[in-house]
Amino acid sequence: MQNSIPRQKILTKKVDNIKIEKIKAKLHNFFAVKYEQQMDAEEIIDRLNIALSFGKTITIQTRVNEYSDNVVDRTGKLIQNTDGNLFIQENDTLIKISPALIQYVY
Repeated sequence: MQNSIPRQKILTKKVDNIKIEKIKAKLHNFFAVKYEQQMDAEEIIDRLNIALSFGKTITIQTRVNEYSDNVVDRTGKLIQNTDGNLFIQENDTLIKISPALIQYVY
């Protein structure tokens, strides 16, 4: 009888680990961002100018930081302030966009 308690804990822990791994895999697939090739600077500038001029909703893919290949997609209205800084308005949130980290503009 004493051996069954630790064995039950081990089995429960294995089942919990399997459940966690399945959840992680589903989340990864759900949040996965399709990595696009780096656009050239002229095309990025042209697309940003069009988005600013017409106030259309766009999606900008940016790298997480300058040393990483991890990317994130931001979708919303592009805004430029008087200092020339770029922001994207997602719902009610303004997110600053660093031009050096822009990978692709949809």
